[in-house]
Parts: sequence; structure tokens; C-alpha cells
Amino acid sequence: MSKLSAGPIHELSLPDLRSGVWIVLIDADKIPPHLMLIEQGVCHSLEYDGYKTYTPSALFKIFTTKKKAVLAAKVQYDSLNAASFFSSYENTSGFTCLYPIKDCIQSKGLDVSGVNFIFELLPQLDKKNGITLYKGLNLVLENERFTYQTYTREEIDRRIENLKKQDA
Repeated sequence: MSKLSAGPIHELSLPDLRSGVWIVLIDADKIPPHLMLIEQGVCHSLEYDGYKTYTPSALFKIFTTKKKAVLAAKVQYDSLNAASFFSSYENTSGFTCLYPIKDCIQSKGLDVSGVNFIFELLPQLDKKNGITLYKGLNLVLENERFTYQTYTREEIDRRIENLKKQDA
């Protein structure tokens, strides 16, 4: 099986995050990365302790000061009604940060019901011309492309449990 990759990758800047719709992988070099959806300057995040929103400025500051590896994929849609999908996950038990993003994409008529990981979703969107641009920060690139880390659901669950223990 060939390695799944995205690209070409251009440099991400704060103004990029203030408009359009972006699927963002934070700690893209880790297993698993955290996923967010940014829609018209509002960052939507499903975390183990619930749905949260952030400003692009606050996120970008974290990205740069902590030197986070970030991959951002700009999607073709003007709006995905992200707040309604993310807020529907009041109880996060059994769900991952991918679920509301899948719901948003599914609402646009693209069948992503069989997708379980971001390294499956983004290539599928790419094939359907659903991604217009990739940008990134602090990524290791090969020929201007980022290679996705692959992982299992068990690794996601283990990471969520570790985060809960850290905050206890």
C-alpha cells in the first residue's frame, strides 16, 4: 500500500484562518492528531470534555509558540453549519473529534459513512476536488507533500484516556 499524503503544502498564516472553511490537524506528526474545523473565523473543536470554540488568533499563537505541527486543508464549501453539528455532541463518550467533521461533510452530499480516520477523509475529499488548498506549519515535507500518520481506533481511545488522566 502506498503512503497517503497531501500537498503541495504552502505556509499557513493567521489571515488564512480568518476566512473560508478549513479542516485542521493539530499535532499532525503525532498519533493521533487532534482535528478542528474552522468556519469563517470560528474554530470548532470536539474535545474529550465537550465542544469548544476558539479564535484564530488564540490558536495561531499556540501553533507558533509551541511549534505545533499543523496541517490545514481548505475545503470547497462556503459554509458547513459547523456550530450545529459540533454542539450536537454534548456527550462525547464514544465519539472522536472526527465525528462532527464527518457530519458536516456528509451534509453536503458526500458519503463519508465508511470513513473512520482523517487519513481516509482528506484523501477522499481530495479525489472529489473537495480540497482547494493545503497549508501547514512545522511539518516535515517530502517534495512539498505531507505524509499522514496512520493509527487505530484503540490508539485514539488510549490518547483520550491519557488526556483525561492529565486533567484529573
